[in-house]
Amino acid sequence: MTGTLIPWIALLFAAASVTYAIRTHRFDANTNRSEFLLQLHRVFFFDETYRPIRRLLDDSGDHTREQLQTAIREESQELTDFLNFFELVAYFEANDTLRSNDVQALLGYYLDLLKADSEVLHYVTSDGKSFEYLSGLLGR
Repeated sequence: MTGTLIPWIALLFAAASVTYAIRTHRFDANTNRSEFLLQLHRVFFFDETYRPIRRLLDDSGDHTREQLQTAIREESQELTDFLNFFELVAYFEANDTLRSNDVQALLGYYLDLLKADSEVLHYVTSDGKSFEYLSGLLGR
């Protein structure tokens, strides 16, 4: 009887080890994803890089509207940097590095602003601008 019990005990320990390894992997993956999202949040909301375009999108006044139109027409570096950030996020989302609900929770407000502004949307979706992933994200 002892001889037949040993394989079952070994199988039980193997199953417990696999379960533990899977749980550890999931925990580590969730922790890494959370750290990645936190870093995106810091870069987008606290660094100065994207603040000028965020301000233009946030404010609906005539003066800021003109500034945004000028940034689009002149293809300003600030606008290009801003849109490239969103292109990268859209790429990560398309390749399952980021989940759609994470992207929406973190940046949904600004995605909605980009989508709502017909001139920005036209610029992003224009051929040759290389915002294919962002165009797809805004199209959903």
